[in-house]
This record gives sequence, structure tokens and C-alpha cells, in this order.
Amino acid sequence: DSAPPGTEEWDATLRRKLHDESPPPFAPPASPAPPEAATCGSAFKVSDDTGFPDLWVTQKTDDENLRMAFFQFFVILVTFLGLAVICDDYFMAALEAIVDYLKLKEDVAGATFMAAGGSAPELSTSIMGVFFAESDVGIGTIIGSAVFNVLFVIACCAFVAPNLRLSWWPLARDSSYYCFGITVLVGFMVDNRIHVWEAIILLMLYFGYCTIMYFNEDLEVWVQNRVDLTKQPRKPWQKTILQIFDNAFFNVLLYGIIIANTGVIIAELSLPADEKTFDNEQKSQKDIFDVMNYAFSAIFLLEMFVKWSALGFFGYWRQPLNCFDGILVGLIVIEYAFTEMSLVANEELKQELLDASPNMTEADVAGTQELGIVGAGRSLRILRFFRIVRTLRVFRLYRAFHK
Repeated sequence: DSAPPGTEEWDATLRRKLHDESPPPFAPPASPAPPEAATCGSAFKVSDDTGFPDLWVTQKTDDENLRMAFFQFFVILVTFLGLAVICDDYFMAALEAIVDYLKLKEDVAGATFMAAGGSAPELSTSIMGVFFAESDVGIGTIIGSAVFNVLFVIACCAFVAPNLRLSWWPLARDSSYYCFGITVLVGFMVDNRIHVWEAIILLMLYFGYCTIMYFNEDLEVWVQNRVDLTKQPRKPWQKTILQIFDNAFFNVLLYGIIIANTGVIIAELSLPADEKTFDNEQKSQKDIFDVMNYAFSAIFLLEMFVKWSALGFFGYWRQPLNCFDGILVGLIVIEYAFTEMSLVANEELKQELLDASPNMTEADVAGTQELGIVGAGRSLRILRFFRIVRTLRVFRLYRAFHK
């Protein structure tokens, strides 16, 4: 610094200062990191949504996509064929050997080991969907396979063995318990979650079905005896009730109530689906419709119970028209039960959000609640369908006029 200008020391000091104060050279942008190698030996990208290989990422043209679709379809067919061979030749044979060794009845074996063998693929798919893919395929697989077995499999059996004689008891037994189980399942899922105690109840219901199958023969004899009792002469007060139900004036009154109920349901469906958008007039109409629906429902329930007393429980369900009415009345009970359960689940979710976030107010929770209570919202939309189904009671009027 003290060197005179023009000397070599002064020039060296100047060059050193200029070098220290100059800006750093421009650095090129960092190149993106190379993509991670595919895992599990797959050459395809793994989808973030499902966790399964995305086979369409590497495809470029429509022809290649079409070839890949045919390839996947071929793989599915080969998988089905392999599954059929394993189940028929090995798995079911092993189950039959276990059943013979334990000396189980055919009904019990069909409800336990054979059912487990037939539902093993659905169980595997559900486990993959719940624990690995984290999707809703699990519940859809179980319910969908049951619908497939009830509709498609039974229809195919009827085509293959058209002269097969069937009795009413297995259908009534299994259908009744199946409907009961589905109702309990939907009730548990109304808050869009399954608790441990709910899962235990569902498991106990299955053991209850196995118990029914164990006592199947004795239960069938008891039910058949009860059905035979309905064919005996009725008591005077039962005959009086049946005469009232057959009276023309009573039928006109009852059918008028059915038509009025249908009109109320149609008028209620014309209101907006979101009750938060109601104005004062629409709120008043909704309250009136609710009161009228409660009154109509009470009349239909009273009608069913009075008929039960006159015909007996089994005698009531022996008549097809009464079965139709009984199912619709049962839907009324399910509708109101699910509505109350949805409201309870709604309040529980609201309280959970308030406890988790003390700074939130009820107004803030109301906006978040719409996103959290998805199950309850879906169930309420299903209940509107139940009310539409109740309008089918008008067909009773058509049947009565054509007798």
C-alpha cells in the first residue's frame, strides 16, 4: 500500500485488490437430478396415486397404447386361469380334507372354510388396496363381489342346471342375514370411518351367521312349523281386523294417504339439495313436509304392526304384496335411523375439530366440516333415494283396481 505509483510493487497491489473486489464468475444452473431407478425390477414409473406401476408413461402413440391394453388384458386372463387351477386343484381340495377331518356339517363348512376359500382373492385385493395402494378399492371389492355372486353366479347356475329344485328356506335365511349385515355396515360407515369396536361387532356377526348355519336344520323345522300355524283358522279378533283391511272405504282412505305421501315426497324433492341456501319460505315448507312425512310414516308403521297381529309374523311375509309394503316400511326406519346417525357423526366431528384447534370458532368449523363429513353427506343423498322408492307404494292402488 505504501509503494509509490509506477513501481512493480504498486502494480501487484492494484492487481490483487481488483481481483478481490471483482464479482464471482457466472455459474451455470445446476442440472436436474437424474430420475430414480424403478424399483421391484419394473421399468415403468410408479404412480404416486395408487402405488402401482404406471404402464402408460412410456407409451408414445395410440397404437402402442392399444397394444399395451391388449397385453394387460392377456395378463389378466392368464392370472384368472392360474387362480382357477390353484383353487380347484389344490386349495378347495385341501379345504374339503380339513372339513372331512373336523366332521363339519355341509352348511357350516360352506359358511366358513368354503366361503373363506372363495373369498380369498377378494381378501387379497382388499389388503393390497388398503395397506399398499391406500385407496377405496377394499370396500368396493367386498360389496361388488357379493353383488356379483348374488346376481351373476346364480344366473349362470340357473342356465347350467335349469331343472334344479330349490327351496325357499336358504334364500330367505341368507338374504335376510345379508340385508341385515349390509345395513349394519352402512350404519358403521356413516361417519366415513370404521372403529375397532365396530370391526369387532362385524366379526361377531359373522360368527353369529356360522352359529345359525350350525343349527340350520333345527331352525328350518321350527320356521316351517311357524309357517304351518298361519294356515290354521284365525281368532275372531284377527278376522275382524282382516275384514277392516278388506273394506272398500278403508282401502280408499289408505290409498289416498299413499297418494298424498307421494305428492309430499315429490314436492320435497323440488327443494334445493343444500339446506343452507333455503330462504324463510323454503324453510317453512321443509318443516311442514317433515311433519307430514313423520305422520305418514307413523300410519304405515301402524298398518304393518296391525297386520302382523292379525296374520302373524310369518303369515304377513307369506303374501307378496305385504312383503313389498314391509320392505318399504323398513326403508322408512332405516332412513330415519341413518339421518340421526349422520347428525350425531356431524356433531362428533365438529367437537373433534374444536378440541384439536382451540383457536377455531364454530363458524370456522362449519366450513371445514363440509369436507370432513363426506360419509354423512353421501348417506343423506342415499336417503333421498329411499324416499323415491317409497312412492312405489302407489302400485298397490293399481293392483287393487285390477283384482
